[in-house]
Amino acid sequence: MKAGDEITIKDKPKSRQLVLRNLDLTQIVPVPDWLTVDRDALSGKVARIPSREEMQPIVNEQLIVELYSR
Repeated sequence: MKAGDEITIKDKPKSRQLVLRNLDLTQIVPVPDWLTVDRDALSGKVARIPSREEMQPIVNEQLIVELYSR
């Protein structure tokens, strides 16, 4: 992904249902500054590339480095 890329949902019932359910579950989670979200159109846009400090890691990077350094 790069800045300016837009993300949209296919106009299929299953896709829309999945996205709407996830939007409902994440109502209280704030949208990061580097993303813009249009909940009505079910689309989003990457406003800018986030800095490393702005991203919340899902994995421990150190463990990955240790694994590949073996």
